[in-house]
Amino acid sequence: PGYGRAYAYAFWCYRREVQSKGMVLSNEEQAEALRLMEAGLKADKDDAIVLWQAATLKAYFERDLEGALALLERSLSIDPNSPRAWNTSALIHCFMGDSETARTHAEHAIRISPRNPTHWVAYTHIAEASMQDLRYQEAADAAKKALQLNNYMVPAHLILGASCAYLGRLAEAQAAIQHSLQLNPNLTIARLPEFFPISRFKNLDVYLEGLRKAGLPD
Repeated sequence: PGYGRAYAYAFWCYRREVQSKGMVLSNEEQAEALRLMEAGLKADKDDAIVLWQAATLKAYFERDLEGALALLERSLSIDPNSPRAWNTSALIHCFMGDSETARTHAEHAIRISPRNPTHWVAYTHIAEASMQDLRYQEAADAAKKALQLNNYMVPAHLILGASCAYLGRLAEAQAAIQHSLQLNPNLTIARLPEFFPISRFKNLDVYLEGLRKAGLPD
């Protein structure tokens, strides 16, 4: 009961579904994930893994990006060589609309651990950052790299769809959106901020319009 990292991997199981598909958990599951997070932090507030895992959960479940960033910065102060912590930093900065920092930290995660099998996370955040900067070709390229590693990542499919729509590759854009809907049939333009904490994305209206062009329902 005092092993913080065990709690961290328990609430990770809930968070991974949200990260990949959007907020599809029940209220009871969300509450249990948050209970496990608090127990993990109480058990060991100095474990770098517990801290970056908690930062991710706080961003997705509580939408408390500043609180998530504080946990993440403490994690990196303890272990600055963790690629997954740098990926988490990219995630948080992406959701905060700080695309430049998000891209830099995702690229750093890849550089310090080039063979890490979780780099679909880094490439997804590079894609999101590029979309925010209206760099559609870079967004599409990064999204494809993410999907080569994890084809179940809804955010990468969405970025691919929106970026390809702006690039005039409508068939590819529509295919990406259809794949997103197979993974999460409840996705719509209106509900997207409910599924993922994207309300502070830079140029959010451009992203949503790209998704509309690609065929995501309103």
